[in-house]
Order: sequence, then structure tokens, then C-alpha cells
Amino acid sequence: MAISLSNQRQGSVKITGLGRFKVLGFNLTKSQLEKIGVNLTEEPKVLQKREIKQTNVMTGEETVTTVDAFTLSMWIELESETVTECAVKNGERHYKTIANPIKGRVFRIMTTIENREWKSQSGKTQYLNGVGKSSWATSLADLPDWFKTNKPIYPALKGLAQVYEALLAWTNIDISKTDSMLMLGENENSIKSIFTPGDNTIIDELNQIVESIKDTHSINALIGIDGEYMQVYSGMILPEVFSNKQTERLYNTAVGEYGFKGDFQNALMLQVYDPLSSINTVTKSSTIDDSSDEPTTTVNDLPF
Repeated sequence: MAISLSNQRQGSVKITGLGRFKVLGFNLTKSQLEKIGVNLTEEPKVLQKREIKQTNVMTGEETVTTVDAFTLSMWIELESETVTECAVKNGERHYKTIANPIKGRVFRIMTTIENREWKSQSGKTQYLNGVGKSSWATSLADLPDWFKTNKPIYPALKGLAQVYEALLAWTNIDISKTDSMLMLGENENSIKSIFTPGDNTIIDELNQIVESIKDTHSINALIGIDGEYMQVYSGMILPEVFSNKQTERLYNTAVGEYGFKGDFQNALMLQVYDPLSSINTVTKSSTIDDSSDEPTTTVNDLPF
């Protein structure tokens, strides 16, 4: 017989929904990743060149520029103890709580930071303040007063605001305090050191924070299925303790036009994945432009 039935692929249990994670580190090296069970064939690449096409809304003229792009990888470990499992009996769905079959699985969230100010097609600029919050305006003068109370105020590099939102959720800094601060580096220009090959100042700072709070702080992130693999949604991360308003915002963002490409079974409940539940549903990924410049996420079971 020419069919080798002894070499069959075994299906693995997958889960979706909102899970609790421990942050392990940022931009870990190949040897550091091996210690947490992630085996790569080569060192992760962090710097690249990216072509940016822009169209002048007034003249229609298109320009192409090349910018440096830096990949920031946040490595996280799933801590949730239990998940929900659904079974159909006599035509009725029954739910039960079981031990999390993939507790301890390592994921990563990747965000790209580009060495350019982030501007909208309407001409507005994204700004950051001293506690890592962002706001859009045509000029500094047009920013709201509440935003300008936390200095410095400066134009955001594309992708940086998303990084700071994740850091705020993770560190749980009380930004209402007048002496609060969340800004990587010594000043607002320090972040640009990430575009210098071999300069690990910012990554070292992030990993020092990891060592300080890794056993006391957790985050919550949305898990979904894209093809055969699990992904973690990078568009919005929730703190360890969150409100209903925050979960509503996460859900609405994930199902939006440029939201989560992964199938999370349209629910934030952490549960075992049932592929039959969405067999008759047109997935969001079929309507999303794959050429969009949205951030992507991957996990350690992808074929790197």
C-alpha cells in the first residue's frame, strides 16, 4: 500500500476569546526564546525598509518615499486556568468549565513603528503626551487642554501610540496623577534610537520593566483563529482589571473594518474553538484589504 496511514497529522485543541497573559519580554533573541520553548531558525529581524505611497488629496499626485521600520515584539504567556467547552446533546448546547488545554502557551504581539510622523489624509497629525495618550489635531494649538496638561507634547511616529496604549494597560499607571509619566527614553526623541542598528537602549528599558513587574502585572488579550493557527489581537490590550466599557470597545474594534482577522467566534468568552460554529459565516478576512498597513500579530506555533 502506498498510503502511509501511520504518518497522520494530529489535530490540536485551540481556544478563542479573552485570555490573561504574563509578559515575558520584548524583542527576545534566538537564545532567549529557546529558553521559553520557542525555536527559531535565525535571529528575529527587527529593522527593514518600507515604501510608503501617499496621494495628495488636493492634487491627486502620488509620491513614494522609503522609511525605516522597526518591529517590536512583545512575548507573552497564557495564564488563564480554565476555559469553557460546549457540547451538543439531544440537539441542545451544554457548556462546562474545563482546565485550559493550552495554559502556558507562548504568543507574540508584533507592532511596527515607522520613522515618520503619523498624519491622516485630511492633514491631521497624531500627537502623544507625557503619559502616552494620543490625540489627532491639525496643529498643537488645536489639541484639547486636558491633553496638553501632561508634557511633553510631540508628534507621534506611526505605530508608537499603539505601543504606548499597550504599555499603559500593562503597567496600570494612574495617568490622573500630575507626576505620572510614560515615555520611553530620556526625552521625546529618544525613541528614534530604535532605528540605529545595534542600539538596544529602548529594548533594554522595556525588559527592565518586565523584570520589575512580571510577577505582579498581567494583561488581557483577544485570541482568535486564522487558518490553522491562533493569533493574539494587537489592536487593543486590556489591563488586568477592566470595565464593561473597555470590553465593548475591544469587541467593536475587533469586528470593525480593519479589526481582527482571526475568528474569535464572535464572543469574548474564553472557550474551546468549534470550527463548525462559523462554517456558514463569511469571515471578516474576506473583506479586509490585505495590503492595508494595519499591524499584524503572530504566535509561536506559526512556521517562522
